[in-house]
Amino acid sequence: MQWLMIPQLCQRFVFWALLGTITSLQLPVALAMDLPEATEVQSQVVSATVYLEQADVTRMIPVQASEQSRWLRIRALPATLVPGSVRWESDGSPRVRSLQVIRQVETVDPEVRAEQEAKRDQQREALDAARQEIAVIEQDLETIEQLVNFSAAKLENKLAATELNVESIAAVADYVMQRRRKLATEFLKAQQVLARQEAEYQNQTVDDGQGMDSSFDVLILVEPNEREGQLKVSYRVDGVSWRPAYSILATSQAEGDDQFTIQLDAKVSQNSGEDWRDVELAFCTGSPTVRSKPPLMAPLRVATQSSSEQDNENDGTSERSGVAGLNEPWNEMVDRQSEIALNSRASRRQIDEFTVRRGVQRTLAEDADLDTTDETYLVDSRLSLTSSSYENTVTVRRVELSGKIYRVAKPLLASHVYRQVTLENPLRQTLVGAEATVLLDGKLVGQMKIPTTPAGGKFLIGLGADRLVRTRRELLGKEESVQGGNRVLQLRYRLVISNYHPDEIDVRLYDRLPLSRDDERLQVTLETSQQESLSTDAIYRRMDFPIGILRWDLPIPAGRFGSKAFD
Repeated sequence: MQWLMIPQLCQRFVFWALLGTITSLQLPVALAMDLPEATEVQSQVVSATVYLEQADVTRMIPVQASEQSRWLRIRALPATLVPGSVRWESDGSPRVRSLQVIRQVETVDPEVRAEQEAKRDQQREALDAARQEIAVIEQDLETIEQLVNFSAAKLENKLAATELNVESIAAVADYVMQRRRKLATEFLKAQQVLARQEAEYQNQTVDDGQGMDSSFDVLILVEPNEREGQLKVSYRVDGVSWRPAYSILATSQAEGDDQFTIQLDAKVSQNSGEDWRDVELAFCTGSPTVRSKPPLMAPLRVATQSSSEQDNENDGTSERSGVAGLNEPWNEMVDRQSEIALNSRASRRQIDEFTVRRGVQRTLAEDADLDTTDETYLVDSRLSLTSSSYENTVTVRRVELSGKIYRVAKPLLASHVYRQVTLENPLRQTLVGAEATVLLDGKLVGQMKIPTTPAGGKFLIGLGADRLVRTRRELLGKEESVQGGNRVLQLRYRLVISNYHPDEIDVRLYDRLPLSRDDERLQVTLETSQQESLSTDAIYRRMDFPIGILRWDLPIPAGRFGSKAFD
């Protein structure tokens, strides 16, 4: 009877709590008094998957045959271990019945601790002194600037009174310049001292913290097994991260396709507290804690303005009931609230489709600027990464591609013509978006960001400005007339390209047509002959042409410049 009187929400809470107690095989961090007798076993890190802000580490444990159940202990796992992430994997022998994670806190000798404190106090005093020195120099520089302003005011008054003492002015100027040079040198040295003191203080703090740091032991209860086997134990650690970076080496060819080498590197920070030696390494662009399901879509109810007044008191309830009415676990109420807000903002955008006069509206969802790619890149060979505060660079992929470099001219925006190439992703997985350093024929041309590109998709690489090709835009004339009571304004432009190369080049020439906000009162058109000469590229016709972007694909003959420039 008492069970029947419990509210429904509490019933569900008790049910899930009991279920979690029954099925959970990973117990909370145990106390020392609760530890069972266990046999210490040796383990080795065999693989690691590095996420953007964590890493998933796998250890291999050999298990001997036994006729009895027993506890196995893995000692000294790093302090960065996430206790709730420990799990195991077995091929059936041995079988695991339970697992415990125990925190082991290291103690430090009081004399060692006192010595560490004294050293840290000395470094803190040196750090404060360096900061004070910089503050004094900054104050001196400010005083010098005030002196300059005061002297300038006095000089202006002297000029107004036709009185001018050249020697005194020269003396002040010479003093200011010399004092500025000296203060600038002192300021640079003080900054270097401050940086060194901050690094030493930070390193000392890290070293002291490691002395008091904790580690973790893992206890595994293994059932009797008739034969030897291996057990994998995996866990996540903090203090590890990576970021992708590209190097693009382009080589132009006099004939045929140009050659490109694209190298994907991982800039890795491995400060987990444990060394990875000769491991299988992988890099993942996702997160182990990210939500794995898409947002829910609630119904959108609309009404005329007259009927909406009587339903005003129920405004928004349809979204709430639509989301809350779905069969979801009770403990996802927080996520549900965010989905309600997401649906509400989407509803406002959707209502605009009814009220705004524009016939074409192109909008993106709120996560359009987020990189939701979840790709894992396996490194071909086994590597070692020791735990340190330094960043490591690991080459993940290196591919050879071919393509044809073309030029892009936008005289409305720039007088230089830029080189580009469109390449296809040859990998059987998504190419993660990241910054790239671009070199053409051995020369650095700049940096760009490679967008996230799916397998088989195409991406654009900028290869810098071509100094031997120039462009300009000229307004040749403007005529005004009246036709049928309408005012007609005709403008004629010339787009010019100068090619100083000894060879013919391909150029994509861009301009744009103004878009009318009110087609009933203002119409903007392009001459029919010019429309027929525009690019026939399918993507251009579908994406850019409807929004007024004009593009011509032109072969520009060699040596067309000056009076022979290509119009």
